[in-house]
Amino acid sequence: MFRKPAYLKRVLISSSTVVFIESSGILVINNYGPTIYSSLGFDKVTQLRYNMGYNTMAITGGLLSFFIIDRVARPKLIVAGLVTCCSSLIVLAAILANFATSAEDLARPNKSALRAGVAMIYIYCLSFEFFLDGTMFAYMAEIFPNHIRAKGLVTTIASLTAINILWTQVAPTAFEAIGWKFYLCFIIPPLLFAILVAFTFPDTLGLPLEEIAKIFGDHKDQVDLPIPEPDETLGGSSAARTRLMGQSSDEKAAWSTHSM
Repeated sequence: MFRKPAYLKRVLISSSTVVFIESSGILVINNYGPTIYSSLGFDKVTQLRYNMGYNTMAITGGLLSFFIIDRVARPKLIVAGLVTCCSSLIVLAAILANFATSAEDLARPNKSALRAGVAMIYIYCLSFEFFLDGTMFAYMAEIFPNHIRAKGLVTTIASLTAINILWTQVAPTAFEAIGWKFYLCFIIPPLLFAILVAFTFPDTLGLPLEEIAKIFGDHKDQVDLPIPEPDETLGGSSAARTRLMGQSSDEKAAWSTHSM
């Protein structure tokens, strides 16, 4: 699978898609929601309420995605999702940097700004589920032909799992050490990847496997084998085969003996 250029291209597109989509920080925000709400100055009861709201946004975005997943080109959905998610994180990082960087800020909180930070988290979650979550799984399945789809999906899911392990492991230390600057890791790489997707990634929506094969250049890797000329001495010509089919078994045996 990795030796054929057309298949390798598929693996790189599929794996990079899930890596950079997950690098927008969805699992960190999902798993460390209480830490994020705490950094905004909210108590534990309020954190629980906001986390319930976050899950509601996730379900809502997933359900709404049913109406666009098979109507909008895959790259357009990915670009729109990454730009929207990163934009909400930019606002969240700015709020944390200006209104929640010290104990003095939280002692006299700007409640409107801090609640706006929660709103950005909700917008982020809704956008991720609406544009990205279902799209990346549909995209990774569509670009692989049937005979290597299982291997391609295994490779892609392995990439997804690896990047999620990385982000969730470093997140507690990063939040403590660099605070709001950690969000830059979820903003800059996905935005750069969105530019790459917009100009280079193919759309596979509604295309049959033959058309997708042409997009990835499968036909360039095929070798046309020469057709051997029929051997007249072995009855290879069409005329000889036609005559042979019309003969009885005794006549066929005699003809074969004569040919030898």
